[in-house]
Amino acid sequence: MIKHNYIFLFSALIFTLLFSSTIIAQEKKSFLQTRFNGFTETITKDFTIEKLSDFKKNLAKESLFFTYSNLKFNKQNEIIKITITVKNKRSNSEVTFYDRGKPIPNIKVGELNGIAIATKSTTLEFTFTDSKSEKKSF
Repeated sequence: MIKHNYIFLFSALIFTLLFSSTIIAQEKKSFLQTRFNGFTETITKDFTIEKLSDFKKNLAKESLFFTYSNLKFNKQNEIIKITITVKNKRSNSEVTFYDRGKPIPNIKVGELNGIAIATKSTTLEFTFTDSKSEKKSF
């Protein structure tokens, strides 16, 4: 009877160790994929000071320190000038976006391969006028 108890306990111990190591490996894989694939969020010309504040909080959750300065708006409340600083443990980046009073382009801010980035977005944007003479951007 005692021998059967030891066999049961030993089997349960082996199962627990194997199962827990599988979970740890899956969590580590997920962390590494996020870390090396990176993540970015986009600042647009239509951001408000409140949106920038929320943006800063979201990046802080990802261990990125984000600040902005030299913020200027035009009469349409579009951002026309901004200096962005983003830092992580490995690097930092500071970039000023300004083009003679034109609205800023979409700006990607985040981390890529462990490097803090702030760069002009390369996604294409299309604008057309619909039948009601309203401009639509995609």
